[in-house]
Amino acid sequence: MRLIGIILLLFFLLLTGSCSNNVSKKHTNGSICQHELLHIPMEELFLYNPQLAVSDSLLILLSHREEKGVCHIYSLASDTVKKLCNYGKIGSGPGEFLQPVLTFAEGNIFGINDINLTQLSLMEVEQTEKTAVVREQKRMKAARQRSKDGFIPKDTRFMKCGNAHYVSFHGVGDGELFTLSDTLLKPITCFGELPIEGELHAMSVRNRLQGRMKTQGNYFFFATSNLPYLAAYQVNNETVEKRWSLFFREPHYQVSNGDLKYNREKSVGPVLDIDADGKYIYLLFMNQLLSEYDFNKNDKSCSDKVLVFDYQGNEVAELNLDCRLQRFAVNRMKIYGIAQNPNTTLVRFDLPKELSASESSLP
Repeated sequence: MRLIGIILLLFFLLLTGSCSNNVSKKHTNGSICQHELLHIPMEELFLYNPQLAVSDSLLILLSHREEKGVCHIYSLASDTVKKLCNYGKIGSGPGEFLQPVLTFAEGNIFGINDINLTQLSLMEVEQTEKTAVVREQKRMKAARQRSKDGFIPKDTRFMKCGNAHYVSFHGVGDGELFTLSDTLLKPITCFGELPIEGELHAMSVRNRLQGRMKTQGNYFFFATSNLPYLAAYQVNNETVEKRWSLFFREPHYQVSNGDLKYNREKSVGPVLDIDADGKYIYLLFMNQLLSEYDFNKNDKSCSDKVLVFDYQGNEVAELNLDCRLQRFAVNRMKIYGIAQNPNTTLVRFDLPKELSASESSLP
């Protein structure tokens, strides 16, 4: 009997070992591991609602209301962050931006999309042993395209995709949700199906289907803010292939007179941010009703949950955070986040070893 008990115990440990000490639950796409993550405070920021992007060696913050600089550059050479320099002002002159949005960071390059001007600025961080400076490589202005119904929208959120392309949100209609452009922001093609059934006016598409975008290699991921929808695309030469799309929670909406309306008493969300590494896609997701969202309350506008998907669209893990984030970025098995703690603070979480991205899913 004792031998049988030992065998049963070993069998139980074998079954549960893949989730370590985390709780496992069944979902429509299989087993999802639950992980509880504890944060490590890194630095109090004293910034208003900062945007965040991370590359292998740099952490970039962008905030509109700062007199000492729009961009705040930090080094990620170790487990700590080190402030390097500030750059930029709000304005229309050299080194200035009217309505800047931080869209990507790669190596020592990061991109700022000045939305009002349909313009992308490529910024380079040059470091020496003692100093660091930000230099503007170039500013590119995108040509505006006329849609099928005559609407001429401004593309937004230009981000690098692979070595030869940029993608941006076009937001016009079915097949015209995004734009693929060359390295000079010259449009190549529009792509992207609408996530809902029914015909929408162009302005409804643009206003109702805003979301979060992320590129990784030649992959492009998009999650709508107020619909629990995630899509994956792959850029091959000058064509874009849709790999998959899915609703990861039940959607509740209706289309009426060309407009999209959410049932805010049944729909959950929103998606606050998205990121990806070579193996997984990460969504910072508010697991609450849309009707509960309140920008002025931390517990109603910041999230303590990250959903993790593989490159086939399977939800594989949920990360339960011990503090709420308004923005986040994933790099080298770490999550960097902006928390209100109670002041604006940069925090870090170590990802569980089960999510190691050492074996890339990229082709």
